[in-house]
Amino acid sequence: MKVTHSLKRILFVCAVNLVCFSCVASNKHDGHKFKKEQAKLGVDFVYFPDMKGQTRRVSLKYDNHTQVKLEEFYNNEKLFADHKKIGRLRSAALKDMNDAFNFSNEVHFILYTRELNDSIGTGVNLTTFDFKEYNITRDTKIIFHGYMENGSSDFDLVITNSYLKVSDVNIIVVDWSYLSGTYLYTKAVMSLGEVADYCAKFVAYLIRVVGVKQNQLHFIGFSLGAHLAGFTGKRLRAIYSETIQRISGLDPAAPLFEEVNLNQQDANFVDIIHTDGHILGLYKATGHVDFYPNGGVSPQPDCYNINPVEIDICSHTNSWKLYSETIINEHLYTANCSDDKQYPMGKGTPIEARGNCILSTDTDQAMIWFKNLKQEFSLLHFSNKLVSKIFNFFDIKIFNDTVN
Repeated sequence: MKVTHSLKRILFVCAVNLVCFSCVASNKHDGHKFKKEQAKLGVDFVYFPDMKGQTRRVSLKYDNHTQVKLEEFYNNEKLFADHKKIGRLRSAALKDMNDAFNFSNEVHFILYTRELNDSIGTGVNLTTFDFKEYNITRDTKIIFHGYMENGSSDFDLVITNSYLKVSDVNIIVVDWSYLSGTYLYTKAVMSLGEVADYCAKFVAYLIRVVGVKQNQLHFIGFSLGAHLAGFTGKRLRAIYSETIQRISGLDPAAPLFEEVNLNQQDANFVDIIHTDGHILGLYKATGHVDFYPNGGVSPQPDCYNINPVEIDICSHTNSWKLYSETIINEHLYTANCSDDKQYPMGKGTPIEARGNCILSTDTDQAMIWFKNLKQEFSLLHFSNKLVSKIFNFFDIKIFNDTVN
């Protein structure tokens, strides 16, 4: 009877050992694999949601041919920082400014106002030069969506409706989804120059022909759209000698934008919000004032308890979500800045703001996450000790049964 009882114990312990050690080995393998993959994140690949909301792994690698094209793109963009070198482009562009010009079918400018239905998808397409719904006495916000988004994205919807709720303004959504929707990130990046050409010409037309004043114009760009806003501003200054009042960059895209990017030369005032620095968003300060909510990196407070591959996406989009909140309440978030002053982040940021600014947007949520993390670690530690004691206990009982 003792033998049978001991045999059952032996078989039980073997089964437990087999299952536990298999789990440990599997978890260890998966852990190493995940860490190895994470080391490549932001270098070899990134995760982005496509237009259907599905998370996709987007490669940042490219061949020699693409490398040459990228260098041409960088050199061309750097050219717009040197006004003397593009005098010939300036004269050619101004020559047909008073003429209606054909835009590519790849870029559309959609107007939304309080008089129009303010839901996305029902605005007036200004690409056809139908300006009868456009009121030049109002300020104008021009919105540039990001990579793998379109003019009906959540970003466009929330920013547009938030502004129209509190302000009587013109909202123009730049829909360049025909080019931004590609799964080839490098292709979308290299298309920015062409899109910025169209956008600059359109804005110059607003100023020169329609009669919009420069100080009425405010660009708001998210991710890749932040750089598009900047490149449009560069062209306006270099080619058309026009400088808009303000550009707000919401976590400008990081991959492939170390050399050329949105910066303080692109408008009279450039304010930037960083929320996923070093991965999807740039971390370095390039504006007149740069805000770093919650350190400016991932994970942001609302992005803790989610799928790991979506943490950076969540943190990246947090930039425009925070900005949209400040449209309703301009003084919701106040930051401490490097010039020893405090400035509100977002819509209410004054144009005299300068420096790098830090702030916390949800300290309580962060503390809850750290508390949960600590509890999870403690539970894991306790479980390991418990399993060890169970094994030791059964080893001793088996040995006793054997000698008896």
